[in-house]
Amino acid sequence: MGSISEVSALIRSREGKNSYTQSYLRDRVFDGYSDCSSLVWKCYERGMGLFVGTWTGEQIDRGTLVFKNTDTQKKSLAESDLALMQEGDLVFWGPSRGDSRHVEYYMGNGELSGHGAGLGPVRKRAVDYRHRYQLLEVRRYAKKGSTTKPGAGGSDPADRRRLFIGRCVADDVNVRAWAGTQYDTIKSWPKLNAGDLVDVIDYTQKDIEGMDWYYVQIADKYYGFVRSDLILKV
Repeated sequence: MGSISEVSALIRSREGKNSYTQSYLRDRVFDGYSDCSSLVWKCYERGMGLFVGTWTGEQIDRGTLVFKNTDTQKKSLAESDLALMQEGDLVFWGPSRGDSRHVEYYMGNGELSGHGAGLGPVRKRAVDYRHRYQLLEVRRYAKKGSTTKPGAGGSDPADRRRLFIGRCVADDVNVRAWAGTQYDTIKSWPKLNAGDLVDVIDYTQKDIEGMDWYYVQIADKYYGFVRSDLILKV
């Protein structure tokens, strides 16, 4: 049986050992690679058999809301926030709820663990951690003390990983790190061209100009965003 404590132990076991990447290696968390969202995705999956989502935009739409921040200037957790939280909660930051960019795992005892650039994840005192983006929400995926049999009810099924196959309809299409042309391309993957196939694994996300983007997986390896008008469902 899995538990929150097992998820925390897995997070703890990776601290300072994983190289940050958004390439196809990001889901190889126990082989030394991860980003902020793949870390919690894979540790929840192995520790409790729970699927919390593969990236922040999916994770913030799962679980139950602990609290939502309404102060656009607030970038850090307060002691009063910690009083509402429990071990295993996920904390999200971003420009807006529809554009979440970072997630941290609450270890309990006033500590967060999360992955940024370089080697990680890194443990930090929760009230001292200040992200450059606004604090968005804290969400809960399992009650403390609850147990789940690994691989049952909520694990990551194959048909959830691909909503449909899409075909690119243009040449020289950039894959982006986030929805929107203002964000970097995925440097580890070349541009898409007409006829290239992708797995669409999440429906549209809007950028700041209201344009719709798909979150896609390419060649079973690379994850990123592509404008939805450039991908035709096969």
